[in-house]
Amino acid sequence: MKKITSLILTTILLLSTTLQGHALEIPGYEGGVQNESKYKEVIFITGEPVILEGEITISDKSNRITYNYKNMSNKDGTVTMTRNVTLDKEIISNGNGQKQEILTLSRFRETINANGVRYEASEKQYPWSQSTIYHEKPGVTYFAGNWDGRKTYTINRNQGTVQVQTQGTIVGYDQNWGATQTQSISHFIEYEKKGTDEEEPITWQGTVDVNVVHNRTKDHHYEVNDPTQISFRGGYLLTEKEENI
Repeated sequence: MKKITSLILTTILLLSTTLQGHALEIPGYEGGVQNESKYKEVIFITGEPVILEGEITISDKSNRITYNYKNMSNKDGTVTMTRNVTLDKEIISNGNGQKQEILTLSRFRETINANGVRYEASEKQYPWSQSTIYHEKPGVTYFAGNWDGRKTYTINRNQGTVQVQTQGTIVGYDQNWGATQTQSISHFIEYEKKGTDEEEPITWQGTVDVNVVHNRTKDHHYEVNDPTQISFRGGYLLTEKEENI
């Protein structure tokens, strides 16, 4: 007899960090937060939210973006993940201050080990694309975009599959004194694991809504010098802060 379970998970990431002296750089490509030394992301492939923490390096060149995730695990080490992503980038000028950025997936490898179960996916099982429109106005650039993908994991190579369909939108602006970007991501997950002589087949479905906000602000404030006998009484300090929630 097949066991069918339906899960509905609505999650808002509440992992926040504050940076100084950094430009607005979105960590990851499907939701996550980052400070100078840590990267955090929530995954749902096991049927419940699991917070993973580790490292991420991003290389953004003229026509290619690469993401390398390292040492990703939960607090007790029962869930680990490695992920390598390469996106090809194309810029198309639309005139009138508008340009379109198109990202397509060229290489992908992800492995998750969760409580003795191994999930694997590659670019062969992962059609993915993203398109963003940028509109440059005097002093500020506005942007909006969307993406969709369908990622299929194998369970212990041949024991079943997990399919994750993703749709997302992105909106924001970037100007000298601040920038913001909001990602709204929806995942639809279908889990199917074959049965054995000892276990029945397991099938469940789940939906996940993830909202990620990235903000950068700059601020001037006056600092008084000490001692006051110095030839100038103080100066202005420029502080730049970044917050990911």
